[in-house]
Amino acid sequence: MEPIPVKIRLYPAYYPKFRCIAQDCRNDCCHDWNIFFSKKDYLKIKRAEKSPQLEQLTAQAMGRIPDGERTEDRYGEFHTHSGACPFQNEEGLCRLQLELGEGALPNVCRTFPRLHRFTPMGRQEALSTGCEAVVQLLWDAPEGLDFVEDPLEKQQWKGLQLGEKWDQYPIFHSAVIDILQARQFSIPRRLLILGLMLEKAAKEWDNLDAARWQSQVELLLGDPLLTESLEQLPGNQKAFLAENMRTAALIAAGEGSFLLKTLEQSGAFFNSGTDAAPHVLFQETFFEEASQAFRETFGDIDYFFENLLVNTAFLTAVPSLTDPEQLWKSYVTLCGTYSFFRFLTILCCGKEPTKEKLFQGVVLASRALLHNKDRQARLRDQFFQTGSQTLAHMAVLVKE
Repeated sequence: MEPIPVKIRLYPAYYPKFRCIAQDCRNDCCHDWNIFFSKKDYLKIKRAEKSPQLEQLTAQAMGRIPDGERTEDRYGEFHTHSGACPFQNEEGLCRLQLELGEGALPNVCRTFPRLHRFTPMGRQEALSTGCEAVVQLLWDAPEGLDFVEDPLEKQQWKGLQLGEKWDQYPIFHSAVIDILQARQFSIPRRLLILGLMLEKAAKEWDNLDAARWQSQVELLLGDPLLTESLEQLPGNQKAFLAENMRTAALIAAGEGSFLLKTLEQSGAFFNSGTDAAPHVLFQETFFEEASQAFRETFGDIDYFFENLLVNTAFLTAVPSLTDPEQLWKSYVTLCGTYSFFRFLTILCCGKEPTKEKLFQGVVLASRALLHNKDRQARLRDQFFQTGSQTLAHMAVLVKE
């Protein structure tokens, strides 16, 4: 198959509005997650000429990821056991950058929250909701997210050598965004319509016709009666909580002790074990009370969760068209991420919700799931290992 030429960039209309709010940020990017970087960045920092003080700090604060887990792209890390990057000074500024300049920083520190990937639609550029300023941009867009196309500079053109179905990606990805922005339906119903259509695509994989599939999507979106039964599917709060508790435990048992501490502070959980071997117990009535307080405080903010979903689907290039299994896995991951957004924002808000607490929940969920490919894979795999990857299970997951 001939390489697919990529000559344009595609980005959300909010993208140029982004400005780092620096010391005013309550959830700055130097706190509450693990900072990993490539072998190239590791060697650059290690070999740079530094003052004796910075040399000593680097020796203490930077290390290699253990053998067996280390790759070229995920080679080094800053030890953030205290919750903050060890290079951050008392004023919240980076000691590496102050002494060596911005060029000395790992790529993740220089570019965050900007992310991009090449797809058959173009170079898709997005901003991560692991950044509080980005979450504010989504909050400030009640009309929904629009996307902009611009030509790429010729030196940035790229030819993509992908599988046979990837040439149909523009039709599928555009339909995903259309479904997620179909405001005549509730968000759970939109996600289930998307699941129905992607399940159909997976079953018809060998004879997949993107144009025909797209026309069927348009039919479902144009006639609410065709999917009315999806609205009647009951939620199951116990199952919703159980699935998200498993996700929280998965994160806390890895490198996510920051999340465990946040959940303990919320009053919803307490840890009867240790950070290294957590045993997380859930306060049964807390979620119901927090949900009620959340609804009373914010009212209808479906537009905000829609924007989170659309941004996530764009950021992660849903759906994968590698094969039928990966297509469905990309859908399951999207549902699991949305569900965890709902779960964690309600818990972070607790019984006295504020916009600041809501934003903290989004930031923590994004950092926990969207910036760790291994953890994303474990989240996805836990659904498949327990037989919870079916459309019926997704209905439980997206309805709290």
